This record gives sequence, structure tokens and C-alpha cells, in this order.
Amino acid sequence: NGVGRTEQDNGVAVGANYAVTPNLGLFVTYLYGQRKQYGFDFANSKTNTTVGNRMHSQAIGAGAALKW
Repeated sequence: NGVGRTEQDNGVAVGANYAVTPNLGLFVTYLYGQRKQYGFDFANSKTNTTVGNRMHSQAIGAGAALKW
């Protein structure tokens, strides 16, 4: 049917924390993901196609934690 039998999903996450004071901490996180399957269009849910068979996602998060 032209659709690959295996789907590959890969991802990585990286983060860091920093204590500014004993009661205040900062953090940042980066996430990356990739999904691919030969012959399947993830964006339109169609088969037997060579476009849209690889999707990427990225996210960055940052924030602070305050204790009292």
C-alpha cells in the first residue's frame, strides 16, 4: 500500500536550574521532537504520498520558583 510499516519517533529534552538565592530559583527547558513514517502524510492523514511524512516540534520553557 506504499506506507512504511514502521514509524520513528525521536526526541530530546535539555534543561537547567539556577539558584539565585535560597528562596528563588530560575529554570529553562528546551524540547525537540521528530516523527516520520515513509508514505504517510501526518499533516493531512493521507497515505501513498511523499510529502508531510516528517514532522518536527520544538518548545522552550522558562520560569521561576519562589519559596517562602
